[in-house]
Amino acid sequence: MLNSDAFQLGPDGVTMPDSSQVLASVQDWWTAALGDDLNTNPATPQGQIMASEAAAIQDKNSQLLYVAQ
Repeated sequence: MLNSDAFQLGPDGVTMPDSSQVLASVQDWWTAALGDDLNTNPATPQGQIMASEAAAIQDKNSQLLYVAQ
């Protein structure tokens, strides 16, 4: 599993990846599982699922950030 969707604790406090980083991470997971020829375009059905998965991860990140502060 990739760690680009995880929060980081540093000298500036807790930081979270932005939405584009989370989506890129999810697309990488799908591509690793299903092959490099997978079309990750958001207009495709699998692109819609990837975007929904990334949104759920980003929502979780926002909730964790709220609790951590």
